[in-house]
Amino acid sequence: MATRMQYVRQMPGRIVGRTLDTDGRPGFSLTLQAREQHIRRSKATSNICTNQGLTVTAATIYMSLLGSAGLASVATASMQRTAELLNALLRVGGVTGAFDAPRFHEAVVLLDRPVAPVLAALAERGIAAGLDLAPSYPELGSAMLVCATETKTRADVETYERALRAVLAMPHDVRGAA
Repeated sequence: MATRMQYVRQMPGRIVGRTLDTDGRPGFSLTLQAREQHIRRSKATSNICTNQGLTVTAATIYMSLLGSAGLASVATASMQRTAELLNALLRVGGVTGAFDAPRFHEAVVLLDRPVAPVLAALAERGIAAGLDLAPSYPELGSAMLVCATETKTRADVETYERALRAVLAMPHDVRGAA
């Protein structure tokens, strides 16, 4: 494999070669491995293996501690809390539901104005309110993905509802800034 010097940092960090062992069976060998884990994260071009390993380890530990009954309990609590959140947000003027279909722990709501300024105003109040879907799904309009997990309480849902109500009550100009 060859490349110009200016493209060297864009090459894969790990190259695996195929070979045969002494019995003629196919095998694989790591023929090149960059030491990217020892450089600044912003300069690394391939840290997905490390990130995946960490995520898998954390998920495995979490699920083994929960057990099957605990996992079912977490899923049920997440579904219930999201239903509470959706019902609370739909009571706020300027918010409507986007879909009437089964869901797990996420729901899409539509706002009467652009989502980004609303999310920014809620963030100023310490609320991570959701994800603006407009960049990825412009056909939905001013759509926001919201969710609630087992870590949220009824009080958290009520706080979110009050804050959203206050933000949407604020005047907004023609650009949609809240």
